[in-house]
Amino acid sequence: MRSKQPFNFIAMLSIVILPLWADDRADQRQENHAERIEQGVENGSLTKQEAEKLEKKQDKIENMEVKMRSDDSLSVREQKILDHRQDKASQQIYREKHDNQMPGEKALQESDKSQRERIREGVRSGELTPEETRDLRQDQREIRHAESRATDDGKITDEEATHIKHMKKKESRKIYRKKHNADKR
Repeated sequence: MRSKQPFNFIAMLSIVILPLWADDRADQRQENHAERIEQGVENGSLTKQEAEKLEKKQDKIENMEVKMRSDDSLSVREQKILDHRQDKASQQIYREKHDNQMPGEKALQESDKSQRERIREGVRSGELTPEETRDLRQDQREIRHAESRATDDGKITDEEATHIKHMKKKESRKIYRKKHNADKR
């Protein structure tokens, strides 16, 4: 008859190690989510309101975990519940970061700055005529005016965001066409 000691040893070891591994995994996921939220705020893909909402969700998950651990361990069922909540939170972070909203004001300014620099470069290189330059700068003023109107109430609607994105894309193509046409200064 075979001894069951190796099996018992492995079973006992898994009882000790698996909860520790689950602890580390849950903590690591919370940390990763916090970093993703912070990066989203920094790069403009998350608004402050979205970040606050996501952080509250993380706090709720963490509080749930603390309550579940009140007996110093997590059951398999409790771990599955936490995993499910973390999966949903991760999906929500992704959706909020990729929801095609207008980026933060800093990102808007960077985009405007990039287009202005492309126009300046075209003037310096002789790729843009004075008339083309005036036309492009007028377009830039119109875009800034549309952005200003959109941000007056502190919130950019989806319709406003789509309109401004369309204006910027159209302007970018126009800058390219004018810089690469046959007209020279």
